[in-house]
Amino acid sequence: MSNFFVSGVLVLSFLAGPIWAGCYEGDLNEDCVVDFRDFAGFAGQWRDVGGCSDANCADLDSSNVVDETDMSRFAWNWLKKGDPLVISEFMASNNTTLADENGGYPDWIEIHNPGPEVVSLDGWALTDKADNLNKWQFPDGIEMQVGEFLVVFASGKDLTDPGSELHTNFELSGTGEYLALVRPDDSIATEYAPQYPQQSSDISYGLADAVDEPVFFTNPTPGAINGVGPTELGPSIADASHAPTEPAGEAETRLLISSNILKEAIKYQALLI
Repeated sequence: MSNFFVSGVLVLSFLAGPIWAGCYEGDLNEDCVVDFRDFAGFAGQWRDVGGCSDANCADLDSSNVVDETDMSRFAWNWLKKGDPLVISEFMASNNTTLADENGGYPDWIEIHNPGPEVVSLDGWALTDKADNLNKWQFPDGIEMQVGEFLVVFASGKDLTDPGSELHTNFELSGTGEYLALVRPDDSIATEYAPQYPQQSSDISYGLADAVDEPVFFTNPTPGAINGVGPTELGPSIADASHAPTEPAGEAETRLLISSNILKEAIKYQALLI
């Protein structure tokens, strides 16, 4: 499929492209609708080389040139109006950070409405399966005000009383999996695809201002504005054990210490005399 100009008329062909945030890809002026205002910005960047990464960038496929492929992705979302809801933060290994009303510490997902309009959650869904977009639907009657945050526990309990805490019918995997917020028309508002990276205990993951990719938050903020964080975590000791627990007598003793460290396990021997 291709895109071309005929006597000053833009002929659009369509090729599906990924959607990251609540507004559709191609919304260069960030008003949550892909229209002629965005096309003016796109035309101004046509054939630009060198790449860009801000929200107004027309290099949609990150190929370092604005070309026909970018136009196809732009055209796919032509005149689509998005709701700006995003999965702004989530925690897949919640040990001590946020307790639910029963005192448990299930996984959690934070939804944020940055504006500019109030959004009804009727028909919206959360899922951890790309082939089952409506795995857990929000109950009717919930509206998210501009600037509001909503925390949903991913406990597997499937609780949908709009007057109480919400719990999905799935839990999050600490080793990484697909996660998405889905609009009533089954289009994707936010997705972590094909899967988010391995998570660490009591460290959340999500979106930070002025950062083009998700980051880790060592200071999680469920229900509040996110801070800043790294895109990757350094080594983190999750567990350590040793045997024997005490050296025996005065004889030479070998002490084996095993530590589970994020992404790999390290083993070493210490010689005690």
